[in-house]
Amino acid sequence: MNQELVEKQTADEQWNKYHDNRENKDIRKPTQRQIAYIVSLAKTVGLKVKLERIDSTTKASSLIERLKMLSRQMNGYSAVYESRDKKVAFGMVTKLVFKKYLDSRKDYRKLKGFWKEVEELYRQYQKNQERIIQGDVS
Repeated sequence: MNQELVEKQTADEQWNKYHDNRENKDIRKPTQRQIAYIVSLAKTVGLKVKLERIDSTTKASSLIERLKMLSRQMNGYSAVYESRDKKVAFGMVTKLVFKKYLDSRKDYRKLKGFWKEVEELYRQYQKNQERIIQGDVS
C-alpha cells in the first residue's frame, strides 16, 4: 500500500511540475516581432491596442490570432460588398441613360451609342468615387 501512495504522490508531483512549467512559459515577455505584428494588424483592422496589457507571449499569440481572424473577416465582407455596390451602380447608370433615351423619344435598341453612353457614364461615376475616397472633393 505504501508503494501505491508513493507512486500517487510521485505522479502528482510530476503533474505539478508540468503545470508549473506551463505557467513559467506565460511569464516570458512578448517578442519584438510579436509586438510589431500586433501593431501592424491593429492598424489594418482599425483598432487601438494597449501594448502594456500584453505581458506574455501567450497573450500576444492569442491576440495575433484574433486580429488575423478579424482582418480576414473584414476583407472577405469588403470584397462582397464592393462587388455588389459596383453592380448596383452599373444598374443605376443604365437606368439613367435609358430614361434619357425615353425622354428624347429615341429607341435605345436601334442606336449603337446606348451601351457606349452607359459605359462612359459609369466610368465617370467610378472616377468621381475614387476622387472622393482619396479626399479630393474639389
